[in-house]
Parts: sequence; C-alpha cells; structure tokens
Amino acid sequence: MRTIQSMMPGVIYNDLLIIGSAPGEGYFSPPGHVRAYNVVTGKLEWTFHTIPHPGEYGYDTWPKDAYKYVGGTNVWSEISVDEERGIAYLPIGSPTYDFYGADRLGSNLFANSLVAVDARTGERLWHY
Repeated sequence: MRTIQSMMPGVIYNDLLIIGSAPGEGYFSPPGHVRAYNVVTGKLEWTFHTIPHPGEYGYDTWPKDAYKYVGGTNVWSEISVDEERGIAYLPIGSPTYDFYGADRLGSNLFANSLVAVDARTGERLWHY
C-alpha cells in the first residue's frame, strides 16, 4: 500500500495553499510533488514535479521513466515564500531508496536541492 501525508501545514500565498508531503522512504513510495490549492475554491492550481516528467526540465537527469517508480524527493519540512517577489522556496529531500541509488543513475534533479518556483504558477525559476 502506498501512503502519503503532510508533515507541515503548508504556506499561504495570496489565495494559494502551497504544500509539500511525506510519502515515505521505502521502495515504491510515491513521489513527493509539491502542490498549490486555491483556498477559496479548493481547486488544484499547480503541481511541481520533484521527479520531472517527460518534456520537463531535468527529466534527462534521471533514468528513463523514473517518475513512474522512484519516490520520495519530497518537501517534508517548511516551505518559505518571499511575498514581495512571489517566490516559493522548496527544500527538497532525497529520493527513495535513501541508502541505495544504483537504480537511479544520473544527477537526479531536483533531489537534495533548494528549488525556487513562481508561487503563482509553480514554474521553476532556479535550483541549487
């Protein structure tokens, strides 16, 4: 069974709740994508794929189709928002399995990174 939960309440930016997740650390845990929901309508406004999908920036840094089977790579701690600039800072953790990475060759963006996204759209601005 695959489970996912939130470890932090998320942050509010304008009408958006931006929230990370804690999907677990075991094999076949789900990916820890970051999502923003409209607090008025409840609608999902955007998703930042912490394990990039085909056609997204960083997809080529993972094994082919890694987004289908690699989990983790999540924001389980606090997200910061620069309200003046409209930037959300996502501290992204490691992919699963934490202690064995031979099945995920490459640099695995955005694992173990700080990623800045446009808080309105979820578009990646930069990563380190």
